[in-house]
Amino acid sequence: MSLLDMPARALGITAAVATLVVGVVHAINSFRGSTASLQWPKAGWFDETNESFSEAFLLTPYQIAKHWQPLLLGLIALGQHVRVVHVWRIYSNWLQATLWYLFLAFFGCLGFTGDLGIVAGLICLVASFLALCNACLDRSAHPSALTEPLFA
Repeated sequence: MSLLDMPARALGITAAVATLVVGVVHAINSFRGSTASLQWPKAGWFDETNESFSEAFLLTPYQIAKHWQPLLLGLIALGQHVRVVHVWRIYSNWLQATLWYLFLAFFGCLGFTGDLGIVAGLICLVASFLALCNACLDRSAHPSALTEPLFA
């Protein structure tokens, strides 16, 4: 266990929460100005009058990424630190954690929600740097200590 172990883990959960906040704000902003609304058809039961609504909520990969990508990545990142939802292990050593936080910064934060995304991305990059420092300093660490969730 190195000196940077707990600060890196604390910054990791901070990065996860920051990404989650970016995801919520982005999801709200991505639907702002949308013409997606439900309308009751006046002509009959089978007229297509809600195309704009169905277009906004399509489950195509593009639409999912467009609206929900930072939120989903934030939930997955937060799941690494909470035992109740700790289903998938994204990383099991510090080098993998370094790559995960780099991925989180570039694909979950930096391109979304303006300054908030930049600040969250910087937090992810610092978490990645601390994980890299731990990878270099602590070669004897047992992998399960890193992947053990912080919160029960």
